[in-house]
Amino acid sequence: MENAEEFESWLFRLIHDSKMKLNMSDRTIAYILLREGLNYYLKDVCNDELRAAKEHN
Repeated sequence: MENAEEFESWLFRLIHDSKMKLNMSDRTIAYILLREGLNYYLKDVCNDELRAAKEHN
């Protein structure tokens, strides 16, 4: 995604589709978004740590 507005638009479409097409509750959607966000963040943190360790050695 190129910018915050594009991400926001995508996120609102995702939430709407999840509710309408998949009949998901707000709680389920929030859990999935939090889990995926944390996984993405942790992957980035681990990659940064590995990159820093390689540069240090």
